[in-house]
Amino acid sequence: MNDNKISTRIAELRREKGLTQEELGALVGVSGQAVSKWESGGMPDAVLLPQIASALGCSIDYLFGCEKSVQDISRDELYDIVFKNLSGKISQKEICSVQIEIAWILQCAFWEYEKRVPMKEAMDYHSEFAQVSSQNISDYGVNYFSLTHGFPIFYAVPENEGISKKILSEADFSEFFSLFSDEEAFKVVIFTLTEKPEAKRCTAKVFAEKVGITEEKFRELCPKLKKFGFINEEVLSLDDESIKTYHTWANPQIVPMLMIAHEYIHKRQCYYNFTCNRKKPYLDK
Repeated sequence: MNDNKISTRIAELRREKGLTQEELGALVGVSGQAVSKWESGGMPDAVLLPQIASALGCSIDYLFGCEKSVQDISRDELYDIVFKNLSGKISQKEICSVQIEIAWILQCAFWEYEKRVPMKEAMDYHSEFAQVSSQNISDYGVNYFSLTHGFPIFYAVPENEGISKKILSEADFSEFFSLFSDEEAFKVVIFTLTEKPEAKRCTAKVFAEKVGITEEKFRELCPKLKKFGFINEEVLSLDDESIKTYHTWANPQIVPMLMIAHEYIHKRQCYYNFTCNRKKPYLDK
């Protein structure tokens, strides 16, 4: 055992926690004088080690300098640490904010900060700007983080040799984006995101009235809306008559797409961090 190591680590962790010797002693069940002796080279009683580690937010191995360094931890072990520390410990309400915080930590790690910069601190520091972002662009991929208050976005696109072919050969972008350039079609798309999921099926006339467009326009848009999954059509057989009914089919992927479009439309970035050492084009011909 290395007494000097544990003495140093108790003192360092106590200061990082903002605790006095008396406060740490109270958490562990000893006097502040006892803590002072530990930090001066004394050895705590073995039975107190779990309480000390818990109060300081570390493991007993760390106190003794036996814990693995980051360099010794494999990628899978790192993933397991994150998983085990989060699994079952956060609510559904918290999970989205936790995910975005983790994304920010990943970006902080790229910038090689000596310590983690809290996301709220970074956002507050630049709060006078309408739009703040952090970007890393390289030949290995692209990632983007919006630090604007109330407008969190993170996306990462690792370099993929087949992505250009998949994007450009498998989609009719002109037909899809025409729904967003047509004001009345855009109304329907937004309606699908604002209507409650349990909304009842209704006829074309009622659906059009709810959206605020004409029935003729709704019928004109129907093929595209059905093709891209914004509405669902069903035929009800009533005696000798068949009636077409419609209901919304919300696609949550539209929300982040609209948020990214919002960033393009309101191009007022104040870059918090930005690096670009990319030499390759973004798409292959």
